Amino acid sequence: MRAGLRAEPRGRLIGILLLGLALAGLAAALVLADRAAEMQRARSRVASHVTAVTEHLAAVQRGIELALDRMALKVEGRALAEMRADPGLHQLLAELRGRLPNVESAFVVDADGRTLASSRAFPMPPYDVRERDYFIAARDGPGGLHVSKPFRGQMSRTTSFVISRPLTREGRFAGLVAVTVFPEALTATYQDMLGHADMVLARADGVVLIRTEGARAVERLQEQAEVMERVAGQDGGLFVGPSIIDGERALHGVRRLPGGGLLVAVVLDEDEILGGWERRTAMIAGGAVLAFAGLSAWAVALPRQRPWWRLPPRRARGHRRLPQDLPAGGLALLDLLAGRVRARLAIGDPAGADAAARLIGALLAMARDDPSAQRPVDMAGLVGHVRGVLAGAALPEIAVAPAAGPPALVRGEAARLELALIDLAMGLSALAPDAGGLAASVTAGPPEGWERADLPAGDYVRLRLDVVEEHGAPGVAGSAAPEAFVLAQGVARASGGACVVPAAAAGRPLRAELWLPRAPDAAEPPAG
Repeated sequence: MRAGLRAEPRGRLIGILLLGLALAGLAAALVLADRAAEMQRARSRVASHVTAVTEHLAAVQRGIELALDRMALKVEGRALAEMRADPGLHQLLAELRGRLPNVESAFVVDADGRTLASSRAFPMPPYDVRERDYFIAARDGPGGLHVSKPFRGQMSRTTSFVISRPLTREGRFAGLVAVTVFPEALTATYQDMLGHADMVLARADGVVLIRTEGARAVERLQEQAEVMERVAGQDGGLFVGPSIIDGERALHGVRRLPGGGLLVAVVLDEDEILGGWERRTAMIAGGAVLAFAGLSAWAVALPRQRPWWRLPPRRARGHRRLPQDLPAGGLALLDLLAGRVRARLAIGDPAGADAAARLIGALLAMARDDPSAQRPVDMAGLVGHVRGVLAGAALPEIAVAPAAGPPALVRGEAARLELALIDLAMGLSALAPDAGGLAASVTAGPPEGWERADLPAGDYVRLRLDVVEEHGAPGVAGSAAPEAFVLAQGVARASGGACVVPAAAAGRPLRAELWLPRAPDAAEPPAG
């Protein structure tokens, strides 16, 4: 027994640990699913940002290319001196500058690297730009559109970059047309558009042209950076890796502008993405801990029980086991008793209803094999109680013969004995439905001379029920199979007696007998 009691706390501890593992697994699944959903939302957001920035920059680039085309047509075939003194050229440059909000100036440079005309002033002083990378690229490069490195202007003193296109005459370099792009306006626009994300616009060699506030320290993208690798063989994509800004993990969106000379990168730090997720994770973890603590406290507070494999048998030692299932006829008996309760309540007889309810409880207790305390029962009085229960129940009336001799006391539970008598009455009525009634007699004494089963020697109380015809004559001869009175037989065996159904004989009425050991006279008042 002690081993069983020691095993119960161990089993409870194992249950608590399994509960903790289940809660931890559930919390982990929720957290991982929430993280995946958060990252997917961030990917969608960064992809839309990259698309929006790329399309806007592509539109700006197309506008600048159209302006350069108009400038090239204006100076085509004209002499240098003529262009330097032409107010119409200056007016065109100023007009183009006004139509392009992101352009700081538009200008023309001759083949010697000196400015011929500019939207800034007329006439324009011949500034020497031979050392500028945009002039070198136009003079020595393959031609086409060129984007310079950022530089600080001599007149504006602002950091800008130049987009230029070379001019040729008879196959020889003749100068260039160009615009100076001021990135601050674009930076402010993209900062409002991107929110917590940052972006950079860079050349194919990694030189950064435009960057938002959070990327101020980035001047050049390393060639081995994954951003550069992504645009080297394809137009771009999304990936998570070391940030191009500070080296921390971040989500990147990369895309190449049409023409292939520029790339856009949008960066969103993973800490920024997962900030809300981390707060929700803390809440989920706290909820799981509180749930585990509450359930553990409840489990610990449960009363200590033996393991099921060590529970003692349900019946006490020496107690004869009654049938576990509801006995035969039990449902009909329950229906009869329930009707008795309703009838007694309807006429305002709570005592009668309580007696019938007590019998219902006794029947259910028998089905559960739940014995109650036994006490002396007067069988003659018991028959009178049963006669009242059966009255008005469409069953034959029981005529009780006067008792003679000493009180017929038996030891048992009154309610069970009443059920046994009701079972006998109902069984006999079912076997002889046309009978006029039943005759009951109670006799106390030794069983010598009685037709009985094999019982130990001693004093017994015999309860006999005979079927009678309508006018009091003995009923038809016959006998009933013993299994017709299963409930009565179980009660009799539990009390150390027997339920006897005598064999058929000519002139003998159908009857059943209940033999119970006689209880000695005691000071305890008899039940029934």
